[in-house]
Amino acid sequence: GLAIESQTLFSRIDNLNWYLEAQVMPKLVAAIHASRVNVGDETTWKNLAKKPDEGEPKKKRFYLWAVHNDRAIVFDVFDGRSGKIAKTFLKDLKGVLLVDGFRGYDCLASADLLVARDWVHGRRRFTAAEANNPKEAAWFIAKIKLLFDIEEEAKGKALVEIQAMRDEKSRPIVAAIQTKLEELAAKTLPGSSLGKASDYMRKYWRGLTVFLDHPDVPLDSNGVERAIRGPVVG
Repeated sequence: GLAIESQTLFSRIDNLNWYLEAQVMPKLVAAIHASRVNVGDETTWKNLAKKPDEGEPKKKRFYLWAVHNDRAIVFDVFDGRSGKIAKTFLKDLKGVLLVDGFRGYDCLASADLLVARDWVHGRRRFTAAEANNPKEAAWFIAKIKLLFDIEEEAKGKALVEIQAMRDEKSRPIVAAIQTKLEELAAKTLPGSSLGKASDYMRKYWRGLTVFLDHPDVPLDSNGVERAIRGPVVG
């Protein structure tokens, strides 16, 4: 029989919003900056407004950006997807940032921040090339699977042990992949699905090999992709 007016509920939500913004968000951001390795991603965010603000053009979509580690995740929404926004969102980040093939992250590379690249996105391109070049694409897919098998075996081990396993097992596989990529570059049409897949890998090769010297860097950004799905679907 207790009547609670909507204004009371709005007031509680307003208080909660203040607490999250003033107390929780700074701690999340601090946890991201304290981490040596973070993973970044971004995805489209539909604009649900029926009318734009006065004097503003109607935007069909925004972008939800995310940066994630094993302790925290921070989201923000921007009106675009560019290197300028990457700098705004990820400013002052240090250590290693693992991302996909979006070129907007390139501008973040510095003496303080190493940009690593995700092996899963490279694998997807060879999966797409299987229809036209099954033998060559399957070779790359199998080699990349071996890398992930090694990572599965290394789970839970100390970083020094992970580094030793990567030196012993992963480096020869990566070297074989690099050799095969160079061979393909000389005889594959750039516009073909196989050519695009190999070109992608060669373009981001430096970022793809970061994990070999940094045992705390994962091979994929699946964690942040799973995390970013929640607010988008919700």
